[in-house]
Amino acid sequence: MAEYTAQQLLDIVNTVHVAEGNARVRQITQRIVTDLFRTIEDLDVTPDEFWAGVGWLTRLGASGQTGLITAGLGFDRLIDIRMDEADQRAQRAAGTPRAIEGPLFVAGAPLSEREVRLD
Repeated sequence: MAEYTAQQLLDIVNTVHVAEGNARVRQITQRIVTDLFRTIEDLDVTPDEFWAGVGWLTRLGASGQTGLITAGLGFDRLIDIRMDEADQRAQRAAGTPRAIEGPLFVAGAPLSEREVRLD
């Protein structure tokens, strides 16, 4: 029999008894860990699959490429969308979009009749 159930282990991991820390960081971390626990259980993630994922993230971090995966999975764009929506709700003037598609492409932007060097 297992030493803990998944829920008991999650409760231990998410406890505040270790140190107070930053409440917001603790909240975000708890959500990420809880979602990962659910993913492992719901998708029946094997040890090989789990450690392959950990190895991949380790290699990304070691090579300084984590920004590529955050953008590739849409995390950066989601944050930009949420900030744009907050600006709209606050009726702040829209300027240059936070995120653009492709190299300097903005859908619906006027076409230029001349070339411009950007270097």
